[in-house]
Amino acid sequence: MTRQELEDAIKEGRKDFHDEDFSGEDLFGKELRGLSFQRACFRKACLRGVDLSGADLQEAIFTGADLADADLCDVELREANLSGANLREADLSGANLLKANLFGAILERAVFLEANLSGADLRVANLEEAGLHKADLQRADLSGAKLWYAGLRGADLRGANLFGGSFWRAKFCKADLRGASFEGADLREADLQDANFSKAKLKGANLSGAVLQGAELSDVNLQGVNLSRADLRDVVLVGVNLREANLSGSSLLRADLYKADLMRANLKEAYLREANLQEASLYQADLCAANLRDASLNGADLTGADLQGADLRGSDFSGANLSEANLSGADLRGVKLDGVNLKDVNLAWSIF
Repeated sequence: MTRQELEDAIKEGRKDFHDEDFSGEDLFGKELRGLSFQRACFRKACLRGVDLSGADLQEAIFTGADLADADLCDVELREANLSGANLREADLSGANLLKANLFGAILERAVFLEANLSGADLRVANLEEAGLHKADLQRADLSGAKLWYAGLRGADLRGANLFGGSFWRAKFCKADLRGASFEGADLREADLQDANFSKAKLKGANLSGAVLQGAELSDVNLQGVNLSRADLRDVVLVGVNLREANLSGSSLLRADLYKADLMRANLKEAYLREANLQEASLYQADLCAANLRDASLNGADLTGADLQGADLRGSDFSGANLSEANLSGADLRGVKLDGVNLKDVNLAWSIF
């Protein structure tokens, strides 16, 4: 169907265009609000600036179509095919994209406020600066997608696949990330305040410089994860596996690391003031120049740990194991060492 034929049909009062073929047609700026285009084909069509708000586009085909600046608010796009389509700056607020195919789509600065994208295929899609606040992305596939500066405040990403995705400086404040897979994902400097990571997979993820204040990280395996310069103030990490994790330069002020596994973790220059590290495993951990003032390390295992030049003033090491630890140049003023194992400890140039 041509543009002219469509215009004529609309003038005659027709509202249902299901199964029609508009491939390659120029429909620039058309007002198609509330019309039905179920299973219609818009392959490589120009729909730039078109008004399709409230339209029924279920199972419609938009592969390679240009929908930049289009108004797609509250549209029905369930199981629609938008692979490779250009939706730059399009407004899809409230749209239903359940199980839609958006593989490789261009979605820069597009708005998906409260949209339903559950089960959608967003692999390698470009969502840079996209607004996905309060969107439903349960079980969506975002593997390899680019979401630099994207807004996902309050979004539901339970069970979503974000493997290898790039989320640099993305905002996930209060997002539900339970059971989501971030394996190999780039989350550098992302804002993850108050996000729920319960049972999420973060193997090989890069969270350098990320803000995780108030985040729920119980039942999360953080082994080998890069958390350098991350903001983990007041975060609860009780019993969490942080073995060989990179926490250098991170802020763990008042963090609760009770019984956490920090074996061989890199905590160089980390800020651990007032942190709870009771019964934590810090076997061969690197704590060079770390700030542990007023921290609680009762019963902690620091066998072979490197605390060279660390600030330990006022900290409590009662019952801790410091055998073979390096405390050269460390500040030990006011430190409690009741019942501490100090076998073969290096205390050269330490300050008491």
